[in-house]
Amino acid sequence: MRVCLVSNYTGRSDEGMRKVAFHMEEGLSQRHQVLHLSLSRVLSPSFWKEARDFKPHIIHYVPGSSLWSFAITRALAWLTGGRTVLSAHFIPRSFLSRCLLLFFKPDLVLVQSEETEAHFSHLGCVIKFFPNGVDTQRFSPATEEEKACLRRRFGLEEKKFYFVHVGPIVKGRGLEALAEVLDMKNSDIIVVGSVTIPANPRLMKKLEQRGCIVWHSYIENIEEAYRLADGYVFPTPPGSRHAVELPLSVLEAMACNLPIVATKFGALPRLVEEGDGFFWLNGRASLQRQVAAVKEGTGVKTREKVSSYSWGNVISQLEQFYIDTIQKSQRKRSTLICLSGMDGAGKTTQAQALTHALLERGIPARYVWNRFQPWLVAIPWAIVRAALLRRKRGYIGYSQAKRGLLTRPFLARLFLYSLLLDCWLQTQIKVRLPLLRKKIVVCDRYFFDSLVDVAVDMGYSWPQTRALLRSFLKFLPRPGVTFVLDLPEAEAFSRKQDTPSVEYLMERRQLFLKLGEEIGATVLDGRNRPAELRSAILARVEDFVKI
Repeated sequence: MRVCLVSNYTGRSDEGMRKVAFHMEEGLSQRHQVLHLSLSRVLSPSFWKEARDFKPHIIHYVPGSSLWSFAITRALAWLTGGRTVLSAHFIPRSFLSRCLLLFFKPDLVLVQSEETEAHFSHLGCVIKFFPNGVDTQRFSPATEEEKACLRRRFGLEEKKFYFVHVGPIVKGRGLEALAEVLDMKNSDIIVVGSVTIPANPRLMKKLEQRGCIVWHSYIENIEEAYRLADGYVFPTPPGSRHAVELPLSVLEAMACNLPIVATKFGALPRLVEEGDGFFWLNGRASLQRQVAAVKEGTGVKTREKVSSYSWGNVISQLEQFYIDTIQKSQRKRSTLICLSGMDGAGKTTQAQALTHALLERGIPARYVWNRFQPWLVAIPWAIVRAALLRRKRGYIGYSQAKRGLLTRPFLARLFLYSLLLDCWLQTQIKVRLPLLRKKIVVCDRYFFDSLVDVAVDMGYSWPQTRALLRSFLKFLPRPGVTFVLDLPEAEAFSRKQDTPSVEYLMERRQLFLKLGEEIGATVLDGRNRPAELRSAILARVEDFVKI
């Protein structure tokens, strides 16, 4: 599987979403091809070229839901054809973002808090609860000896009770309340700030003046900040947009088996129950009470609460979400079913029967007769056809005269481009519009039938026909299932009174068979009874449409 991750990760992972993006890439790349694109390059042509050349199955936008996220994921989907996944760590604020989401819905939205889940569910999005993970090997409890050694290295008192908080030093995270811990006897608070997100100078100075120990430099081994501590405090008020909905710092502290004092922020209440060393925080009075409870040394089993959320387990769950999204999108996207092939083989009968069978089962389906008919150049074509038929009697004479006319390069290009333009226009109206309405479109004839006619009229070789097929299919809806109904020329001629000649059928039959092999179509013998053909078609369609 090819996965394109889009994030703001630039090398340092000391901020929530950057950490998530880093671990996603690390975990997914063990079993899949991963292209990690940084949003810092979104205005560079190379950003889009790399995505296009990579041809991802999944495009996962990690940083969260916003106006930009919807626009970028949709643009990448149009460019690459990949399925889109959006990590929604908060509810988009702007009205424009919410409106844009109605038109640019991702194939899957990953949520964490119940509030965010309700919001995106109300907008009709496909949602899954997806927690952040934690590196349970890196973040592990420290022995008393290891804790003492770390404190000596960082210049801390060995006997003091230290609480720690890890995260950006910005307003909105409730850091002012941390000073309350200092009022507790023999207690201190260490604030480890992120260097990726600029610190608020006034807030940092205020914390230092109140007596907090503030570390504002990049700490590569951040697990040491937890392992030297006796407890962790997370005072960020619910609803703040300055932390991811399932804070990684809380999970990391729990993996180190620290007692936790935290607000009911984001998805924490969904993931963690109070008890065994985990205390909910409600106001400043509650902070002092809960900190006192932590210092009493009650039994702590916070590591057990997050043991199932290792990054290995979380990435495995994410992989399954990707697979389900691809399979679902294939069923959803591959709602075009085409029947092509020899005249007289029963295409119309079978297409109508299939449409009826789908409708009977409550599946929205539409029958479309999509044989090419000139629209834009109808009058010139009619004049040329009438002139050639008047001068040359019979199909062979008409065909020879037409081919002679098309040996002239200008007329050949004019004929080809006008036909392709007409074919594209008709397909957009007849096929694309019903597909946009999420209908199953059963096409009685498709571009393949027109291509056979073009190849015969212009005397194309098979390599030329195949090249035209591959080029033009880029601009048309791709069928999920294609059937080619084959029939010997003599029998086809006897079934259809309006067929010009057996020669007409002989030229086309081999091309239909080669086209069927090229596009992976199911070739059916038109000599079989209609009921047998109908059963075979229904059995094949079951792989794409639940009947």
